[in-house]
Amino acid sequence: MQTLEDRDYFTDYEILKDPYSYFEAIRAKGPVYPIPGRDYLVVTGFEEILQVLQNVEDFSAIIGVQGAAAPLPFKPEGSDISAQVEAHRPKFLGGDLLVNYDGQHHTLVRSLLAPLFTPSRLKANEQFINEVADQFVRDVVARGQCELIKEVSTPFVTLVVADLLGVPPDDRQLFMDAIEAAPPPGSLQSEENDYSGADHPLVVMGGYFAQYVQDRR
Repeated sequence: MQTLEDRDYFTDYEILKDPYSYFEAIRAKGPVYPIPGRDYLVVTGFEEILQVLQNVEDFSAIIGVQGAAAPLPFKPEGSDISAQVEAHRPKFLGGDLLVNYDGQHHTLVRSLLAPLFTPSRLKANEQFINEVADQFVRDVVARGQCELIKEVSTPFVTLVVADLLGVPPDDRQLFMDAIEAAPPPGSLQSEENDYSGADHPLVVMGGYFAQYVQDRR
């Protein structure tokens, strides 16, 4: 019988929907655990995660959107595949997004967004953040229960970031609905992983942001 920790996070629908016991089982195996039959590692140790995130020489962010289990769009050759990654960047899902950038390119583009997240900018947003947080707490208390990630943290972060980015209030529910309708994070099921579909969150939000940019121009 397959143990919980040996099931595949990226294709096991039950784990994708409710991953918490799976995460506990993985953590019990140590800070770094190779999933049997797969070519990726799950890193759960805090210090080990910091080493991966801070080591931009040996690790790339190119799979930031598509995830670790999706196949590379090329056959890697040699111990350093940096040049191969860059040559095939357009073939990676989200290869042209900030979250997938590496090195100097990431630093330069991030500098354009940094002013949105300074303490002074967040201070200006404090009233909005407090109002949204207060409403979420009131709703949870009124219901008597909640699923914390789905019903509080995800929509709260979505609304706060949308406000920071200047998304008009009338459009924020559209963003919330798109995220709600999305497949579970990490899913590699082909029918759920169609990033060209008009109703995929990346497509929906990308279209709106393109229009916002055009309007401001």
